[in-house]
Amino acid sequence: MSRARILIVFLVLLTGCSNCEDRAVGWDLQEELPEDRLNNVPINGDPILIDAGFEVDLGGPAVDMGWVPEEVVPDVSFQRALNDRTSLAVDDDGTIWLAYHSCPTQQCLDVQLSMAYKRRGGVWQFEDIKRQDGTFGVNVAVPNEPIVAFLDPTDNTFKAARRVADGEYEFHRFPVTRTGVSDGFDLTPDGERMFFTYANTQGDPVRLFVFSRGEYLSLPNLDIGNAQAALERGLGADGQGNLYLVHRRGRNQDWGVAVFSLEQSAWLGTQYYGGFDPEHPSSLVVWPSGMACIAADDNSRLAVTCGDLMDLDSDIRVAQGERLAGYSSMVGGQDGTLYVAYNDSNDDLRLAKFRADGSIEVETVFVGETYGVSTAIDADDLLVISYYTCTNGSCRLEVISRPQD
Repeated sequence: MSRARILIVFLVLLTGCSNCEDRAVGWDLQEELPEDRLNNVPINGDPILIDAGFEVDLGGPAVDMGWVPEEVVPDVSFQRALNDRTSLAVDDDGTIWLAYHSCPTQQCLDVQLSMAYKRRGGVWQFEDIKRQDGTFGVNVAVPNEPIVAFLDPTDNTFKAARRVADGEYEFHRFPVTRTGVSDGFDLTPDGERMFFTYANTQGDPVRLFVFSRGEYLSLPNLDIGNAQAALERGLGADGQGNLYLVHRRGRNQDWGVAVFSLEQSAWLGTQYYGGFDPEHPSSLVVWPSGMACIAADDNSRLAVTCGDLMDLDSDIRVAQGERLAGYSSMVGGQDGTLYVAYNDSNDDLRLAKFRADGSIEVETVFVGETYGVSTAIDADDLLVISYYTCTNGSCRLEVISRPQD
């Protein structure tokens, strides 16, 4: 069975909200967060109560034919594609790094954590990193030296693999206590440094590490036990000397954001959502102004909330008609647009564009079964999305791209 492609374009302006006198629709991405607001955020503060957000009914799917798909791996195990993820990063030289799991056979008994990469103007090349089956994520601070963080079930550890030469990776084992598959981690670059967080479900505090100048160092812990991490990207740097971490303070508790000052080498504070209660955040984008934006599953609907640490959910936008089949992946564009890629209830690949002026546009990027999305902006300012796609049980790994709009 196939579905017809129909071109429909939506431009929906968000004009309805409650208590509009107190809520600005536009996002100020340039104004820096005042120092007194950053330094006076309460540690483990009480939840902030807000007025209800507004919702937009986006109607049926829009299909845009301007996307350019590209096959990366032609033959992927169906079970692997159905239950796995991809992870994208782009370095300053323009190389695209795509971490994924590869298998020598369809039975996929010997799973390898692998890297596909494409230099600017080049072709895809491939490297195996290590035998591994579980959660992973890639990011890059130094060109040609991506770092993949992953949970290693072979010895029940949390590790990082740093690329040091073609086909060669240097491994580091973090001094943490693994408690199970529900443990969470994140990594993000800031300049030429890479930062890592790790949270387990046994009550230990959230651990923070940095890789800098050839060595891994421990930084002060975030004293929250049984914390949970975001599904895709929950750690970000604002480029102004601060790290932001999305986390949940214990099982069935509130989600929130903690800020760490690199200059002071200390956690400055945490704040938790009050009126906004997402089931599970997926991705975080932090702007230089100190505004933190989170894409989340809100009762199976796609939601994005933005705010600073004094009012995390000052701007909530819910795409009421968009039903998520899994996690989403978000990246910030050059004009302040938030691009959120996700699989809808039909497993089609969809993209929601949350504009800085308050409008939302949604389109179907790829019609067909897709899984495991990840997003990045490449050196040519193209929006790039990686995903698995399957037809009649035959699956492949692809990327698809298009200029930002």
